[in-house]
Amino acid sequence: MPYFMSIEPTNHCNLGCTECPSGLKEFSRAMGNVDLNSIQKITAQVKANLIHLILYFQGEPTMVKDFSEIVAHLVSQKIFVSTSTNGHYLTPRKCEEIVKSGLQHLIISMDGFTQEVYETYRKQGNVEKVKIGISNLIEAKQKFKSKTPLIDIQMVVFAHNEHEIDLVRDFSRKIKADKFTLKSAQIYDYEEKTHLIPSDKSLSRYIQDEDGWKINNKLENECWRAQSGCVVTWDGFMVPCCFDKDATYQLGNVLEDSVDEVFQGEKRQKFLQNIQSNRKAIDICTNCTEGKRIF
Repeated sequence: MPYFMSIEPTNHCNLGCTECPSGLKEFSRAMGNVDLNSIQKITAQVKANLIHLILYFQGEPTMVKDFSEIVAHLVSQKIFVSTSTNGHYLTPRKCEEIVKSGLQHLIISMDGFTQEVYETYRKQGNVEKVKIGISNLIEAKQKFKSKTPLIDIQMVVFAHNEHEIDLVRDFSRKIKADKFTLKSAQIYDYEEKTHLIPSDKSLSRYIQDEDGWKINNKLENECWRAQSGCVVTWDGFMVPCCFDKDATYQLGNVLEDSVDEVFQGEKRQKFLQNIQSNRKAIDICTNCTEGKRIF
């Protein structure tokens, strides 16, 4: 059974981020939201082995109406829960619901300090709204004297925003967030979109040599993430990992069959064998950082 699992609350999103299939509305798979019954059915089977459940895959989780109710159920089952948000729905009321739900870890994306820089990638986004949302969450934690959720302000680093890293870091310290994290940007068609790659190569997952641009990863024939965990879409399809954003490699449906049947099933075993024989031949692996530490 998986030690790690991601379950997708929704693949809908309010933003139009330029390197995100959810933001670009480019999914070929169905759109929708998970429901509490589905969450209960899935997690009842895995909670004994589960170390960490990520309530996120694609989309904006806090758009789901019963998001806090779902989190509260998972926490009641003694499951460690984290999620990631773009921060646009962190109203005072929503923040109080999140704190009371018991959510342990919340990543809030803030990919720039000024609006001009922020909206370069986060199309239709408002960085001041994100800043206010973070303040609302901190106030809610203080109101209920809660240590959770751990507030992790995360900055996805591109060429256009790397000069604002210190500004976002200083904001995180000033507002007393629990953590500030840099994340290297995944860039589709990175050979063509070199203008998005940071000039500081330590902040990039791509390198340039005499043959051009390539991912800075040997892509050895192993993958700890795919071996130990999985991702489940809002409608129950298990996929190998978070790089299969359009659920191309569906291994089965855990709302129709048991998690054990799908996780131990023939399709997943075949996928793992393909990793072990030639990982570079699997398209979703060719832009992957598993096996390489970026920061």
